[in-house]
Amino acid sequence: MHGSGGPIFNVNLPTILNPGVECRSAGANNSYTLIYTFDRAVSDADGATLGQGTGNPPTVSPGPGPKQLTVNLTGITNIQHLIVALNGIHDTQGGTLPSVSSRMDVLIGDANASRNVDSADVTLVQRQNNRAVSASNFPMDINASGNIDSADVTLVQRQNQKRLP
Repeated sequence: MHGSGGPIFNVNLPTILNPGVECRSAGANNSYTLIYTFDRAVSDADGATLGQGTGNPPTVSPGPGPKQLTVNLTGITNIQHLIVALNGIHDTQGGTLPSVSSRMDVLIGDANASRNVDSADVTLVQRQNNRAVSASNFPMDINASGNIDSADVTLVQRQNQKRLP
């Protein structure tokens, strides 16, 4: 969410090639939300595990759509690779799907997803200053306030020279 009740903008987490980079600040309790989408309606899962990374044990709930399960993550720290596995996925026909894993990199301020926060990120955010948040510029709203402003620029500047291992 960007701001109070603002639109939801997603970082895609492909299962092959480079993972998505979450560059926005975490929510309350250092939280992030992953939504897994399947090719059929699902009802629940036996659980989720954090296979790599630092955080609290994930929780799983159905939705928001009939083909989706939501994984809530808390205690997630900056500058890390996360691998989250979803186990025992049950479809609405009584079947069980194979476990799935996704990787999400967390690097606050990495607006261009280069896996390094540098002057290019600062410039990107500065160029979007005072613009409305949209599907094309949401990564520049680093603090997810619903506004791209000097607070976002400051956050990126404070992360300068941080990089994923």
